[in-house]
Amino acid sequence: DHILLFNLTNSFDDTLIPELVEWKNNLDGKILDIHYSFYLKLFFILTDEKLFSFNRLSSFICLHRFTSLPWSCTTLLNSIYILYKYSTIIEQWTFQETSPSIQLIKQWKLNEIISECEHDQHLRCIRANPCQNQLAILIEDDECRWRIALFDHNMNYLHQTNMLMNASTIDWNLIFSFISDQQLIIMDATTENIYLITIDQNTSSTECKQFSNSECPVNACVITSNGYSQLILKVVKPNMLKFFQI
Repeated sequence: DHILLFNLTNSFDDTLIPELVEWKNNLDGKILDIHYSFYLKLFFILTDEKLFSFNRLSSFICLHRFTSLPWSCTTLLNSIYILYKYSTIIEQWTFQETSPSIQLIKQWKLNEIISECEHDQHLRCIRANPCQNQLAILIEDDECRWRIALFDHNMNYLHQTNMLMNASTIDWNLIFSFISDQQLIIMDATTENIYLITIDQNTSSTECKQFSNSECPVNACVITSNGYSQLILKVVKPNMLKFFQI
C-alpha cells in the first residue's frame, strides 16, 4: 500500500502526479484517518494501532501505540484530539516538538459535556474549525440517527444540529469536513447523500443532495493558498480528485 502526496502549488495542472510513499499495513496498522496541521506543518496519520507524525523531509515518527481501537483525530494549534470506536470518550493530547512526542492532557466522557445524552452511543468523526477555535463531532444515538455537536477547544458545549434525515446506519461510511468558517459537509457513501450544514451563531440549517452514477464524494478538504481557496472532493467511481475554486 501507499500514501499519495500531492503538490497543490498548481492544482489546476491536468498532469498533477502524486508522490508515492510506501505504507506497510502489517507493521504499522490500517490507516483510519489522516489530518494535516497547518500550525505544526505536519501530517498526523491515525491507524488502528498507532499515531504517526510525518513530513516530506523526515520519516514517519510513531507518537503513540493504542490499547483501545482509535477512530478519528484532528488538531487545533498544538493539541491533538482523538476519538475511540467503542466508547464516547474524547482525549486531548499535546504535541511536543522537541521530543517529538505527545502527552495526554485531558479526557472527557460525552455525558460530562452534553446534558441529556443518555441515548448517544457512538462518536464517529471529529474535525476542527481553526478560524473559530471550535471542534465538531459527529454523534450517533441508539436509534442510529446522526447529528453534529460543536464545542470550543476546552470541550465546552456550544451548539448541535438537528438529526440528519435518511442518513446511513453504517457508521464507517460517514465523514465530514469544514469547507468554510460557517459551513461543513457530511458525506454518506452508503446512501450517496451529501449534507451541507450552515452554522450561524446558535442556529444551523441543513441541505441534502443525493448523487447518482456513483459520483458521490467520500472525503473533502479546502486548501487556501495565496488568497485563493479550492474545494477538493475525493470520489471513488471514477477514482479521482475533483477541484473547485471557491
